[in-house]
Amino acid sequence: MTHYLLKKYTFRKDHYDGINALYRLSAVMSLESTSNESRITEQIQQLILTVKTWSVVPNEIVVFPNRAELHWYTIGFQISMNQEQYLNLIQQFLSFLNNIPEMDVQFLERCLIEDPERLVWSVPNQMINFLPEFTSECFGLKGQEIKVLILNERLEVVA
Repeated sequence: MTHYLLKKYTFRKDHYDGINALYRLSAVMSLESTSNESRITEQIQQLILTVKTWSVVPNEIVVFPNRAELHWYTIGFQISMNQEQYLNLIQQFLSFLNNIPEMDVQFLERCLIEDPERLVWSVPNQMINFLPEFTSECFGLKGQEIKVLILNERLEVVA
């Protein structure tokens, strides 16, 4: 299975170098395209209620006009020691997404090329998990509210 992932995705080597901490894992899902504010609010509220039932709850939902991005940030410092361990984590995340009922949530591979968390360089080893898994102990919301950001993709340039 890991060979499949290597062929399908581009990975940054500093995500599994045993030095840098993981930052987040991400997914994306389509939303009903509408300009009706009450319908948008209803979709977001339903999405929040749904994700709160998942075994690993995302920290953040970023809403765009036609999609929502879901982000699971690490809890503490999670470090993958080698490529095999990192690919196993990604496989766990993909399995999690594939097992979400009634929603088409897709892996957002952009998270594989984001900068890693380098703050880990200044913490003692006791604060680091060197065996990260995609569980609620290592990723996602822990006793907080889901952060919801609503963004409009149109950029207006003023000259």
